Amino acid sequence: MKILFVGSTKRGFMTLQALIAGGADVCGILSLAQDSHERDRYESRIKVLATERRIPIRETKSVRSADYGRWATEDLGAESAMCGGVRILLPEDFYATFPRGCWGVHDSLLPDYRGFAPLNWAIINDEPKTGVSLFRISERMDGGEI
Repeated sequence: MKILFVGSTKRGFMTLQALIAGGADVCGILSLAQDSHERDRYESRIKVLATERRIPIRETKSVRSADYGRWATEDLGAESAMCGGVRILLPEDFYATFPRGCWGVHDSLLPDYRGFAPLNWAIINDEPKTGVSLFRISERMDGGEI
């Protein structure tokens, strides 16, 4: 199955590396620009990895256009998308484009700690355990099928 990777940050870069190391057919990358205040940058590392692997890449700050979904599915043949390090809500006209779904990695045992900084909140709230969830992207923040 051909997969589009969508993401940024260290979490996203590590997710992309794991997909490639695991033999996933990553047919394209949609790299999301990080916020300007972030010191630890991963856009260039994602771009280098894409170049080394000859994986088509597009870079953007936001995904407001259905063109990205059409590029992935029609031009690259992506059947699914995997998101890591995504800090924005993806629009339905993007995530609904993928016949086998658009999936996200989240650093909590969903549905607990949806949204930003889930590990921080788990630590602050002295949770006895936490984990990582894989979920289907939907209209709600970290709210799709787990």
